[in-house]
Amino acid sequence: MTKAEKHHGRQIWILVSGLGIVMGIIFGITLNAFSILTLPLMEDFHSTQAETAHGSCIFILTMTLVMPLAGWLLDRISPRLIMVSGAVVTGIGYSLAAQSQTLDAFIIGMAVCGAGVGVSTYIPAFTLVAHWVAPIRQGLFFGIMLAITSLGGIFFPLVLTSVISDHGWRVAMRIGIALIFLVCIPLLWWVVRLPGNKTAVERSEKKASSSGYAIKAALQLPIYWVWALSFFMITLSSLGILMGLVPYLKFVGYTSQSASMVYASIAAATVIGSLLFGFLSTRYGPERTFLGGLVVNTAGLLFLFYAGTAHWGLGAALAFSLTWGTTFNLANQLAPTLLLKIVGDRNFGSLLGIGNLISGIGAALGPIVFSHFVDTTGNYVISLVISIGLLLASIPFLGIFVAKQKTAA
Repeated sequence: MTKAEKHHGRQIWILVSGLGIVMGIIFGITLNAFSILTLPLMEDFHSTQAETAHGSCIFILTMTLVMPLAGWLLDRISPRLIMVSGAVVTGIGYSLAAQSQTLDAFIIGMAVCGAGVGVSTYIPAFTLVAHWVAPIRQGLFFGIMLAITSLGGIFFPLVLTSVISDHGWRVAMRIGIALIFLVCIPLLWWVVRLPGNKTAVERSEKKASSSGYAIKAALQLPIYWVWALSFFMITLSSLGILMGLVPYLKFVGYTSQSASMVYASIAAATVIGSLLFGFLSTRYGPERTFLGGLVVNTAGLLFLFYAGTAHWGLGAALAFSLTWGTTFNLANQLAPTLLLKIVGDRNFGSLLGIGNLISGIGAALGPIVFSHFVDTTGNYVISLVISIGLLLASIPFLGIFVAKQKTAA
């Protein structure tokens, strides 16, 4: 291995680690915290679970609405400028939410925060790593980055639960504000760069010579919409479960601390799953790896029905965490590699952003749909059945994708 190759390898590890830490903090205090914040917000603002869920819904919606713009910009200008600016907007929005006096004001703050997160995290991070890492190894490095990210999902639910219990949710959010401005923004400024620090002209020349589809041509491919629809259904199911998990566990008899521990154990399982399925994707391919993982994910939801029973109890909850948790991030982890195989790298950032806008609508609707049936029925049975049904419906779509890719090969 040459000196240049060693340096390139070190830069990849610095980049992946730095981006993982940033996303671990930002997602840890937002997506991973909404389930923890739900009951304190309901009590403070005298709102229903469905009304409170609008905060997470709007956050996810604005986050995904800006993703196509983020992808388009990444194909054209400096990723450092884009991601640092997005992190600043994230901090401003989170600050507005932390000092809100009404639920509407909280939702507005989270809407601003979501827009910043959309520009500073998923699409830019995965697009940037794709520039540095060869396709055969992308699933593994995406998994490593998500494993680091998931550590935030282990740490923050436990810490935030303790802080909220002792000092209230506003103090907990102020800690998040400090982390955004003192850790995330400086770290992004340091690690974000393209290989060789390419100029805008050099990137434009590379894009012109890159393989792949124009945006309009890619959007006319049926397989692109198979890819997008399958991830829409998966995220609709997954985010509904994630945001409603702590209230569900408390509904069936768990204490706040026990529920938050189960919630945190999902993130621990996600760390293991991200690394395991990243390795499996290099061995068996991303299509088959994801299809197998989705079957495990669907089966894992069945354990939730037994989490409140006297016989199964905590054992069922932990079995859910192990199976569902290890496969929770597969859509995020393998979707970029699957897309790259469909459309090439010519407009990868833009097309990944469009696809994530579609799946993100599912993510935004998930908590609302889940909470609506909880409020109208007084229990969680219908919500859980719908979540399982969506995953079952997505399996044939991914099967079609596997068959198409096998034929193409």
